Amino acid sequence: MPSSPASTTPLPPHHNSCAYPSRRSRSLRLDVIFFLSLSVQKGLAYKALELFSQQASTPVLTIATILNIPDRTLACRKARRRFAPDESERPLRISRIYEQAADLFAGDVSSAVVWLRTKRKAPANQAPLNYSATELGAREVKNLIGQLEYSIFPRV
Repeated sequence: MPSSPASTTPLPPHHNSCAYPSRRSRSLRLDVIFFLSLSVQKGLAYKALELFSQQASTPVLTIATILNIPDRTLACRKARRRFAPDESERPLRISRIYEQAADLFAGDVSSAVVWLRTKRKAPANQAPLNYSATELGAREVKNLIGQLEYSIFPRV
């Protein structure tokens, strides 16, 4: 029995899964999570930060500042070509925020970057990107993006 095209077509990496994802999309998501988990355990490659910096149109130093990574530490990680395992989740956290913001703006990365860098009443009169420096802040920004996707505007 032939399968439907939707079940065999791979999803783009930034695809928002529907409320009832297919077995295939859940499998792809688990593969990505497993790969990222292994990358974090061994230490994220510095090249990943550089690639993300290009895609997000944000300088590496700006991202490092938001993530509270000192310049000397960043230079050391660049020389070693890898972040320490305990530092590796921070760049991934910011990349997930960028991805969700780009999805909010229908893939328009430049609009997402402007939105992320502009101070907002929510969250806490800060730019969402700066507020995402901690795990708790990133959760709040993710919640805010989710609310905006469903036209639920936060009370401030």
